[in-house]
Amino acid sequence: MEPADGLSCTDCPNPIATPGDDITYQVTGKLGNCPTGASISIDVILPPVISVPPTVEICEGDSTGPLLLSTPDSMVSYLWTSPTLPNFMSDIPLQLFSPSTTTTYSLSATNSCFTRSAQTTVFVVNDATVSVDDVVICAGDPLTLTAEGTAPEGVTESYSWLVNGTEIPGQTITVTGLTETTDVVLTYTYGPNCGTVTETFTVNVLGSEFAVSIEVAPNDSLISFDTLLLTANVLPPDLTGLTYTWYENDVEIGQTTSPSFSHIAPFIDREMTDGEEFVYKVVVTTPEGCERFDQTPVRVLPANYRIPNVFTPNGDERNDVFKVFTSRNFVIEELRVYNRWGQLVFDGKGDNASWDGNYKGEPAPSDVYIYFALLKLGTQEFEEKGDVTLIR
Repeated sequence: MEPADGLSCTDCPNPIATPGDDITYQVTGKLGNCPTGASISIDVILPPVISVPPTVEICEGDSTGPLLLSTPDSMVSYLWTSPTLPNFMSDIPLQLFSPSTTTTYSLSATNSCFTRSAQTTVFVVNDATVSVDDVVICAGDPLTLTAEGTAPEGVTESYSWLVNGTEIPGQTITVTGLTETTDVVLTYTYGPNCGTVTETFTVNVLGSEFAVSIEVAPNDSLISFDTLLLTANVLPPDLTGLTYTWYENDVEIGQTTSPSFSHIAPFIDREMTDGEEFVYKVVVTTPEGCERFDQTPVRVLPANYRIPNVFTPNGDERNDVFKVFTSRNFVIEELRVYNRWGQLVFDGKGDNASWDGNYKGEPAPSDVYIYFALLKLGTQEFEEKGDVTLIR
């Protein structure tokens, strides 16, 4: 038996046929010793084929073309309805539509076996406008422009800007390098050539373009409580009426009308041997309110000190005195030395905090002495106690 397309079996007397298209089946057999055969043709009814665009745009007052993109079938019944217009109904498959507002239409197609449906939305593009406000910027600042047209959502829109003779497409654009007040022309087109709107607006440019750089002095070997001199260099240098705002790690530390600012380096704990990095920034503001800034990192090291445990006051100018050795910015508030009987043999402070090994005008004997030291670094105080050996 052939063909076998869509048959449940080919060697049984009563097969089940499920063809996918029109087909003729043939069967052969024997009646006694005589061959015999028969054939049968089956017409298969397929689902209707319908194709419509999901959306269509028309200008106000215009009509659509036929929205059924597939060829109508005479064996199919077509029915157009609209969830937007409950009373609308049409059995014309190639119906044209001219709604006054955006409308959704549904199409059902039915034959003797199947019903298929599809939906399309006709966007009606009314007269639209576009708006952009006048803009104020500082000379040299980047400018971002955004336009907003009033065409319905989903409608095709295009934007084109004319800036100093250069066309730039896009709803949002960024323009750089404007140094003087400039007129900008915006052209807005919407829908399938439904209309074009042109608007001109002004970009008001304030002040003059300028740049700033920051210097820090000294810029190396900075330690806690050093005095930093921050200087802002402005180009061009002839600008007047500038205000300078100074920052340390984004915290404001001062404001001046001169380009220099003195600042005390912050305290760094002695255990932070590598110091800590700080960022110093200056923001320069013109009388028009325009700003430029620059910043630079500065590493601040901890201030430190050392107290020896032995000294030899023998006049060889080597290790002849007992004192606290410090990096700059420390102040010796007090240095006291006691002998083993608790007698105070030395008491000094500041630049005089240095014991030469004498007591009451006579050389003190070789021995172990007890000391107490009080040091100050800015607002920080440090106390040290210990012993030092005097060797003669």
